[in-house]
Amino acid sequence: MILITGATGNVGREVVNLLVEDGRQVVAVSRNPKTPSLPAKAHVVAGDPSRPQTIATAFKGIDAVLLSPRAVAGAASDLVMLAVSSGVRRGGRAVRPGGDTTCGFPLDRSGRRRSP
Repeated sequence: MILITGATGNVGREVVNLLVEDGRQVVAVSRNPKTPSLPAKAHVVAGDPSRPQTIATAFKGIDAVLLSPRAVAGAASDLVMLAVSSGVRRGGRAVRPGGDTTCGFPLDRSGRRRSP
């Protein structure tokens, strides 16, 4: 299962749509879960990724997480640490076109990026 932060933003919404179309199980994080128009097969959870503790329970059963830098603001490190402590082993971050393409990464127990 894949958790997407920024799931109702321009990039996140498209990622959720593509993953669901591909048959993947998706947890879509939204600050306001009643307003997003996401696929019915996406599991939408309420929370603010810039305050990681608000989505702590959403990591149960998650294999991978996609971080939207805009959605997590300055809390990326805390969110990654929370994900790792919850058993998440893969992560990535959304990038703008032409940006850093080395955005996928396996995580070690400290939450630091490790070589694949």
